[in-house]
Amino acid sequence: MALDTALSPINNKAIRRLIAANLLVFVLVLLTFCAGVYFFSAAKLHGDLKQRLAMFNGSLIASIDPDEIEPDIFESTRTGQTALPLERMKLEWYSKDGKILKEKGSLPAKIPFSAIASYQQQDDPPALALTTPGIVRGQLMGFMRTFESYAEADRELARLQTGLAVGVVIAFAVSALGILWLTQLSLKPLDEAFLKLKRFTDHASHELRTPLTAIQTNIDFVLKRSEGIEPTYREKLVTVQNTAKQMTVLTNELLLLARADRKESPAAMTPVNIGQLSEEVFETVRPLAGQKSIELALEQKKSPVVKGNREELRSILNNILQNAIEYTPTKGKVVVTIDEHEGNALVEVSDTGIGIAADDIDKIFDRFWRADRARTARAGGAGLGLSIAKTFAEQHQGDIAVKSMLDEGSIFTVRIPCGKN
Repeated sequence: MALDTALSPINNKAIRRLIAANLLVFVLVLLTFCAGVYFFSAAKLHGDLKQRLAMFNGSLIASIDPDEIEPDIFESTRTGQTALPLERMKLEWYSKDGKILKEKGSLPAKIPFSAIASYQQQDDPPALALTTPGIVRGQLMGFMRTFESYAEADRELARLQTGLAVGVVIAFAVSALGILWLTQLSLKPLDEAFLKLKRFTDHASHELRTPLTAIQTNIDFVLKRSEGIEPTYREKLVTVQNTAKQMTVLTNELLLLARADRKESPAAMTPVNIGQLSEEVFETVRPLAGQKSIELALEQKKSPVVKGNREELRSILNNILQNAIEYTPTKGKVVVTIDEHEGNALVEVSDTGIGIAADDIDKIFDRFWRADRARTARAGGAGLGLSIAKTFAEQHQGDIAVKSMLDEGSIFTVRIPCGKN
């Protein structure tokens, strides 16, 4: 079974974030390992170079004949050790008072001589030097200083860097494919359950419409002929009528979301004048605003035209406007502004309502989510209106942005591309 769109790693933001987090952790571990390998190898090469210089100096000093007035310390390098890399070395023999007596090798030596036995770093060209006192049978014969270039060690580290870089790229690619495959494999049971839930919601919504319509029709019929009904019974019937209306709204919203999840559109895309559509929706919600003495204002700076589904676009505007009115206290104000910017139709709905907490702004488009303040401010609704609006906006390649502060109101901005869908 193929993954449903809602649970697909490609289309689901939460799953994409989970995959990205797994890859990030893997990459950090891999880079830490590579850094450890690199620095360990660099330290090993540096240590080997130090050890090699120490052994080389020691072997030359050990070959000195103490009976010679001026020992030829480089004699052993002429025939027996022709494999010595003298092109990247420098051998220097100093007298007891620090005067250079003999030298061999082509590596430039640019740091001053020091009689203190120690390692010295040379920057240009990069090299390591070791000065060793030539003591034979307790007698100081002179000083041996040996340079060796870092060139070979640098080449080894460069090869290691290349190997590690290639390994990281290959490991990342294989891991990304592996994580994606494992994610898809682990999501199969969830995907099946999700599909069953969506089918149930769709079927249940369809099945509920018939009895709800029957309930509403019969209650309307009874209330029209309620002259002889006691007031208490009439109030109960009105309560049932309102509840049936709320259930009908919820059923219709669930059907809309089920259709949106299946990527089904009730009609083909057509040119829609956002300004005209906003005026129609504006007039539709005017009675709702009048019940709360809320001032409604419509400002049309431009009248953009988009290619989309008229009913879905109407649902976007209607849900956002109703949301603004329902969360705005009595005698508040709701302003709708129509504009066009950079090829996008913009509908801005601002209100002087209760506002949204900063921590809740990312949640208001979740299905069935409602803040505690919203529950106390709104009697009806199931928390699906904004979710429907966002779903339809995204299906039109648009989005909905929100700015809000508690007790100061909110601004919802709908953006739909003009003629690009």
